[in-house]
Amino acid sequence: MNDVKFRKAKECEIKKIYELCEEIKKDYPLWDDEYPVFDNFLESYEEDGLYVLCINSEIIGSISLETSSWRADSISISRFMVKEEYRRHGYGRLMFSKIENVIRERGFEYADLFARNDHPFAIKMYEKLGYQNLGKFDTKWCDNITEYYYLFVKKLK
Repeated sequence: MNDVKFRKAKECEIKKIYELCEEIKKDYPLWDDEYPVFDNFLESYEEDGLYVLCINSEIIGSISLETSSWRADSISISRFMVKEEYRRHGYGRLMFSKIENVIRERGFEYADLFARNDHPFAIKMYEKLGYQNLGKFDTKWCDNITEYYYLFVKKLK
């Protein structure tokens, strides 16, 4: 049986997390050379917001928390990723369940996240997890004509 653990990332693991990200970028057109970069993961770690999912001590996924741009009683989930061979086995759902517990423990009422309009799998997943799509949200990350982000929110308390 596999030993599955969700926990805070260790400083010595940031490079491994970034390498996982670089591997995922090869088949994920929404991430590129500009985002995410090593410093994004380092910053999440330094702000106590970098978490990993491990199976038998191997990092198979990561998720970050950061300050919300939506409202003060919310925290944003970002840089969610799972190794390709572990997708569609419930590990993403497990990571969300665990990170939502962390968010509750930190005293936040809401979790929010962004999903790009041209990523239907993510949109469907977030809706299945109980996140409400509040619609298009203006960001500096896209051209806002053909590429834009939806803001998803979930009340946790």
